[in-house]
Amino acid sequence: MYYSLNLYFFVFFLSSFIFYELLGSVGSAYPNKKKLIPKRGIFLSIWIQKSSKFGFPNKRE
Repeated sequence: MYYSLNLYFFVFFLSSFIFYELLGSVGSAYPNKKKLIPKRGIFLSIWIQKSSKFGFPNKRE
């Protein structure tokens, strides 16, 4: 039990470390990442509005 729990925490730490290293390398490769985030947020909000209009059935009709 203790060995599997220790292995789980080790894998979790290693995967989070690899994720943050990749995120840091992307941030250093693209220094203007502050300009990329609002475009992604605008695209996501437009996609949510389109899916709410056309994806779900309207209960009022």
